[in-house]
Amino acid sequence: MITIPEIQPIGEFHFPKMKISSLLNGLPLSVIPYGPEEMVRIDCVVEVGTLCQPQFFVASFTHKLMREGTLHHTSKEISELLDFYGATFVSNTTETHTIFTLLTLKKHLNEMLNLFYEILFEPTFPESEFELLRTTERQSFRIAESKVTTIANRGLKRCIYGIEGTLGKAPKEEDYDTLSLDLIKSFYHQYYVINNCQFFLSGNASEEVLSAMNAIFGSMQLQKDYKRVVSDYKESVYPDKKLFIPKKDSVQSAIFVGRRLFDLYHPDFHKVSVLNTVLGGYFGSRLMSNIREDKGYTYGINSVLRRMSKGVLSIIATQAAVQYVQPLLVELYKEMDRLCNELIPEEELKMVKNYMLGDILRSADGSFSVVDAYIGVTLEKLDLPDFFHEKTCAIQSVTPKDLLEMAQKYFDKNDYFEVVAGGN
Repeated sequence: MITIPEIQPIGEFHFPKMKISSLLNGLPLSVIPYGPEEMVRIDCVVEVGTLCQPQFFVASFTHKLMREGTLHHTSKEISELLDFYGATFVSNTTETHTIFTLLTLKKHLNEMLNLFYEILFEPTFPESEFELLRTTERQSFRIAESKVTTIANRGLKRCIYGIEGTLGKAPKEEDYDTLSLDLIKSFYHQYYVINNCQFFLSGNASEEVLSAMNAIFGSMQLQKDYKRVVSDYKESVYPDKKLFIPKKDSVQSAIFVGRRLFDLYHPDFHKVSVLNTVLGGYFGSRLMSNIREDKGYTYGINSVLRRMSKGVLSIIATQAAVQYVQPLLVELYKEMDRLCNELIPEEELKMVKNYMLGDILRSADGSFSVVDAYIGVTLEKLDLPDFFHEKTCAIQSVTPKDLLEMAQKYFDKNDYFEVVAGGN
């Protein structure tokens, strides 16, 4: 007979700490001193993102082209080396930062560190690779532009930040025509300097690995009197709270409802995170139970708190057949009103708390998960152990009365923008 173990409440736990130090030249280095014996992961975070670019696509093209040819290796040779040594290299850019990640076996560290250095500081930006990337990216852009979710998401940003705002403007296909290698190279040389970097080391973070890091990156000379160029940022006001964007012959409509809440460091953030989870942040949420399970208006609906560089956004997103759009919106606002007027039952809140605490535990499952969490929080200039300790305490201590107050404070539907993209 199988005995099912009892479900135990999650008590106090401490998020693993990173060792904060620096390379020999003073560059910040954060280390998680445990992990798989044979694996090493190195993340280089460069303080440059889409907010810095002179026009659309420059930031993304720059980091993607950096691995397509260096002073010593062609694009094909780089791919073959990564395959031969069983290593992984990925890069990604956000509004404010670009992250380069190398995952390799420790026994191949020296070879892969040299290649990592080449990609970061010796790219050649071959014209043939640039033209190939422009073709493939344009095709991907066309596909994305045909989707109502893309249209509605961009429409919501336009409403929140204004049509002339830095974050409200949307790219167009013609922007690919004005993109040039000169723009990309200038962008690279302006921002991709060693002063602008910080490193994260996880996995087998032995002294041998640290010595190898210092031999390559720690020996680089910092530029004297380097001043990072600060990008211009502006916002404008969108006049209406509702925006409909027609798309011919669309049988589905995308619905995005959202608003800006507060800045990244607001004391209400953790409590509102719990409230958001109750509303639409997991599969058993109010919105899923009502709009998906009961009414059958949509296959899925979710509510998220999106941490942007200029503050936290509350966004509810879904898709539905054209005839269900209006009744879906009625039910959406009805669930928000319920949270503003009724206390959440203790049993429901307990389930949400367990879900959220389990999610925090998953983010601490192994050194690579920890470094992902650490990078995200560090880039927002927050302290990782304190942030997760505060988050855990807030989740465990929040009461139905607290959440009622949060809902009354932030769930006024008149403060939300409503964007629908699709058929009439």
